[in-house]
Amino acid sequence: DEVVMRQGEQSTELYIVLEGELGVWQKNAASERRQIDTIQAGGMVGEMAQFDGLPRSADIIAHTPVKALAFSTENFYMLFQLHPRWALQLLTTLAQRLESRRLHLAQEKPV
Repeated sequence: DEVVMRQGEQSTELYIVLEGELGVWQKNAASERRQIDTIQAGGMVGEMAQFDGLPRSADIIAHTPVKALAFSTENFYMLFQLHPRWALQLLTTLAQRLESRRLHLAQEKPV
């Protein structure tokens, strides 16, 4: 149950999960926290900050012991150049996450 990232904090690292499971938790306008996603081995978290530089949009909490690779912004761009196929995987992940978040927002009841 260790917090890896906190919603609202300013950081830009991207993590690729090698082992374990992370929960993605988000607070709504009423400060109620709910789990919106689970990230397993092979998944990534923190990718949005690589593009928009905005504060973290969710809490990331380890549900199990986790091993992950951390990438700074500089490493991230180098990875893009060295492994173009990985860039395609990242774009696919981003598209899926955006659609998932859009669906969650559409289901939320107005306050």
